[in-house]
Amino acid sequence: MSEVEQPIFIIAQHTRFLPEAERSADVIARASKRFKAVAAVLEERLKGRDFIVGNTFSAADVVLGGVLFFATRMGQLGDDTPSLKTYHDRLMARPAAKKGYAA
Repeated sequence: MSEVEQPIFIIAQHTRFLPEAERSADVIARASKRFKAVAAVLEERLKGRDFIVGNTFSAADVVLGGVLFFATRMGQLGDDTPSLKTYHDRLMARPAAKKGYAA
C-alpha cells in the first residue's frame, strides 16, 4: 500500500496542502508517474477479479479502496486503468463505503 499511497499523498501536498510558494510541478509530475506505474500493476492484478486478494472482500480491499478514493479526488485514476476504475466503483458502491465516504 505504501507504493500506491505515497505518490497520492505527495500530489495532495503539492496541489492542496503546501503554501503555493512551496509547491512543485516537477514533484507532482514525478509522483503522478510513480502512481501510474503502480496503478498499471494493480490493473493487471484486477483483470478478471473482483477483489485484490483471493475471491472474497478483505481488509486489503478496504485499504486499497481508501487510497483509490483519494487518488480519484486527486485526478489520478483514469481511463487507462479500466479494471482498477471498475474495482474502485464496485468498492464505493458498498453500503459501508457510501456511508463512510458520503459517496
